[in-house]
Formats: sequence, structure tokens, C-alpha cells
Amino acid sequence: MKTKTTVIAISIGILFILGSYYFSKFYRNNVQSKSIYYCYDSFGTAINSALVIEDLDYKDSLIKYYNQTEKGINPIFNFPLKTLPQFEPVYLLEFSDDSTIAYVASFYDRGSYYGGSFNKYYVDSRTLHKHPARK
Repeated sequence: MKTKTTVIAISIGILFILGSYYFSKFYRNNVQSKSIYYCYDSFGTAINSALVIEDLDYKDSLIKYYNQTEKGINPIFNFPLKTLPQFEPVYLLEFSDDSTIAYVASFYDRGSYYGGSFNKYYVDSRTLHKHPARK
């Protein structure tokens, strides 16, 4: 009886590991099949990294920040400071209903402290570009 339970537990563990591997591989391929963009702020004279949010509670603050930036006003932001690298691609997952905010995925490896190599963010759609920033 004990060996039967052990065999079942090991079989479930192996199936779980294999299923996780194939699901993550499928999910990564699905994300990487989306449109590729580069995310950076090009409103001023210098090209800057784009600010991003992880929570839609800060959506209005992000939009206000980029509206002020676009007008040349020195803006203040009221959300956690997070950026995306200018030269690494992001994958467009979806646009918001008003097309102001875009939901993107990034495979940039920031280290385990910052969440590993796969992260999803909301960005202002005006910061998405088809080509990387010039160095």
C-alpha cells in the first residue's frame, strides 16, 4: 500500500514538472509572437527610459505625467519608479479601451530581486516605438 502511494505521488510530481515546462514554453512562444516594440520617452531633446506601472490604480498619474512631459512641463510622478531599458524589446499584449495605456511584457533579466526575467507592465502608448532608440 505504501509503495502504491509513493508511485502515485512520484507520477503526479513528474506530470506536474513536465506540464509546467511545456506550459511555460508555450506561453513564452505565445508572448514572443506578439508585436515587438521598444519603450522609451522621446518628448524632450534627450531620449529617456519610459516610466512604467504594474498597477492600474496609477493609470491617471502615468497619463498626467506624460501629458505634462509632452507639453514641456517638468512633471511630478505619483507612482513607484520603474523603467524599461531603451534598447530591449517589449511585446505588446493589449491596448486599453481608450488606447492610452498599453500592456506589455518584457523578458529583460533584471535579476531575481526585481522579479526575474519576465515582467508585465502598463506603459503610456506614446512611449512605444517600432525601432530602438539611437545610441
